[in-house]
Amino acid sequence: MAPFFNPNSSPDLPPAPPDLILVQTVHSLGEVSPLFRLPRFKLHRGQVVVYYTPHDPNTIAVKRVVGLPGDKVTPLPGYDGWDSSPVIIPYNHIWVEGDANNRDKSIDSNHFGPISQNLVCGFVLAVYVPGLNWPVWLDSAGDDTPAKKDGRVEEDVVGSARLDPDEQATQGEDPFRSGSAALELAMIRRNRELMPAKLRAKGMLERYRRMHALARAEVATGDASTRSVAQGLVEELEIAFESVGLNKDGGRVAPVVKPRWQAGEEGESTADKERKLQEYLARQRTV
Repeated sequence: MAPFFNPNSSPDLPPAPPDLILVQTVHSLGEVSPLFRLPRFKLHRGQVVVYYTPHDPNTIAVKRVVGLPGDKVTPLPGYDGWDSSPVIIPYNHIWVEGDANNRDKSIDSNHFGPISQNLVCGFVLAVYVPGLNWPVWLDSAGDDTPAKKDGRVEEDVVGSARLDPDEQATQGEDPFRSGSAALELAMIRRNRELMPAKLRAKGMLERYRRMHALARAEVATGDASTRSVAQGLVEELEIAFESVGLNKDGGRVAPVVKPRWQAGEEGESTADKERKLQEYLARQRTV
């Protein structure tokens, strides 16, 4: 937890004592890295966040999250550079606004547009109001924002905006319809004798396990144009897995636990136990 003072920054408003707010930080101030793609917590509409302002990274601001990736937000009218047309929030960005719902009282996304989630450094849990001896815990219900009440926010209009573009590119390629699965099958058949060595290489076993699972799913749900390639991959990979002592799906073979009577010197056979029983009974009859 960390406190931030939030003084009145507008010269047009009467001076007011600063509020002390309780903030849950998500990383230390000044440690923003271009490799840090997403904040370490899940953002949601109505949440009050602390962020580095995009026009001055040395300044920290506090605003409420109004829109998430994929939402469509209509900006407030009267801002320079905006025509008040709806804006689709892109991947890894959010739309933030002040609760005043007045462009003269808040510098927010209505001025500079959606901000990167990488700029978020914390979220506000409570406000300590001067004169009160206890904190006022914030209500983060998304439906209570002025933008939501005014009908300026349409949620989840573009679902793909919530996905990483790199992941979309990977997910969008169908190996059985793009030809890559057929090429993979041809390479496996051409180099069958090398498969045991490949399966022992780092990371390759998991790769072929995933390939086998995809091929089995394609056999079950695919059409005639892809089923033969998928079936060929299933057969080739199962042969390769079994050649190195794995199950057909590439999983490890469970060890076989022998009964004690089959365990050699550590156990006794049924015949030995029967012989000892008969010897014991014979001794009892002679007593």
